[in-house]
Amino acid sequence: MTKSASNQSASNILDIFDFTDPIKNVYLYVLKAGIATVDECTLKADPQADRTEIKIYLDILVRQEYLEKYKDGDIVKYKVKGLKRKAREVPNDIWEMLEK
Repeated sequence: MTKSASNQSASNILDIFDFTDPIKNVYLYVLKAGIATVDECTLKADPQADRTEIKIYLDILVRQEYLEKYKDGDIVKYKVKGLKRKAREVPNDIWEMLEK
């Protein structure tokens, strides 16, 4: 896959999310960081936004079930909610099929 094709498919994936750019930037930061606090998002995801705006964006993402919010001691942290996939079923006659 070429670099431009890779960038194009990445932008198509992000188009699935109905986010405005500031919310998308916060989501992508948490996705990249793995776990993030409001202050980390304020500094790195959208430095032009204030802490209150970032908190609102994070709460929107939690309500829409894109992020999980949890407490680590006294600190509130956010992480991307894991996508649940259905387990794959392996046919009982897999070996017979492979031998053909």
